[in-house]
Amino acid sequence: MKRAEAGALLGGRTPDAFLRGWWQKRPLLIRGAFPGFTSPITPADLIRLAGRDGIASRLVVQGKGSRSWSVRYGPFTRGALARLPARRWTLLVHEVDQVVPEVGALLEPFRFVPNWRLDDVMVSAAAPGGGVGPHVDDYDVFLLQGMGRRRWRVASRPVREARGVPGLDLHILREFAPDRDWILEPGDMLYLPPRLAHEGVALDAGMTFSIGFRAPSPRLLLAAAAADAIERADPWRGAELLRDPELRTTPHAGEIAPAVTRVLQRRMIALLEDRRSLAGILGRAMTEPTREHATPDQPMTAAALRAHLRADGSLRRVSPARLAYVGGPGRRPRLFAGGEEIPLPRGGLALARLLTGRQRLDAARLRPWMGRPATARVLIGLVRTGWLAPDQPRRQTARIDLPAR
Repeated sequence: MKRAEAGALLGGRTPDAFLRGWWQKRPLLIRGAFPGFTSPITPADLIRLAGRDGIASRLVVQGKGSRSWSVRYGPFTRGALARLPARRWTLLVHEVDQVVPEVGALLEPFRFVPNWRLDDVMVSAAAPGGGVGPHVDDYDVFLLQGMGRRRWRVASRPVREARGVPGLDLHILREFAPDRDWILEPGDMLYLPPRLAHEGVALDAGMTFSIGFRAPSPRLLLAAAAADAIERADPWRGAELLRDPELRTTPHAGEIAPAVTRVLQRRMIALLEDRRSLAGILGRAMTEPTREHATPDQPMTAAALRAHLRADGSLRRVSPARLAYVGGPGRRPRLFAGGEEIPLPRGGLALARLLTGRQRLDAARLRPWMGRPATARVLIGLVRTGWLAPDQPRRQTARIDLPAR
């Protein structure tokens, strides 16, 4: 697999120019974003992944009629996939970046967007005519064509109300009026902001890599903040209870007076204005895995990690999307990995920036931190929990044709 160079990835645009002019504003087609791209995973690899427990996968099959769609959820047996028709089906596997390092490397060129906005790389394999119908997504996505050709039709005006075709297990739009029409070949890429109706149909047997992003939901964060405030409350002190020393008699015994709601509202807002608490909630929520995270079967010991680094070994981030930190100069940093908060010692800001940054985690950068007991414990903990892993040589994959009857 060839990596995208900075200029090619965004069609000659700088990341700042792209963010100003296109991000969450309008679609962008980039020809040759990954020049000479060769898929790091084969359809046969994807089929094997779709048969594993703990891997989220879907199979979408379209019949002859416009309302004849079906969706099934994995894991799938190889026999079930081998019996598929020759046309009009798509197999989608989520979070492939977390189980196939070569696919995970696709996230690296997109890290001009903060880690906590990254989500995953979904990979789809499709037979000719395969697709999932016209639909909208609530997230930003880069659609990289990996094998074969795919036709994308896009409506460039955001959809306010996405009305679906009734009676289907898929949310396929009842109305779709595209005004853009592109055919992507391997290495081409299409960026789509949220809420744009679009439809992709495979012209040949092929594969597409969807690099997706996510955004925090204020409603979900509010629920998390409420749960955090409840957890931190001390029921024995009663400090969180209403105090109304100015209480007066009222002719209406059942009335909840406006003054009471104002007092409680101020108390509730004060809880939400606890910036340290909110930063922790955001850090945990935005690094939380959406699937069960597998820890290594044989966790690396501290001695083995030191030996690995002495031999000039390096570590890789299993998923940069699950690593983030809060805290700047003069403040004690807090590291987040997979939805968990990891305290860092004072002076650990440089380590937080290294672990969550874009630099390679090579031996020269990591050895100094292994020489300090407090930071060595952080590194060893991240390796044992599977968010950092010893870097292995890239494997070579051979193309295997899609199964067809």
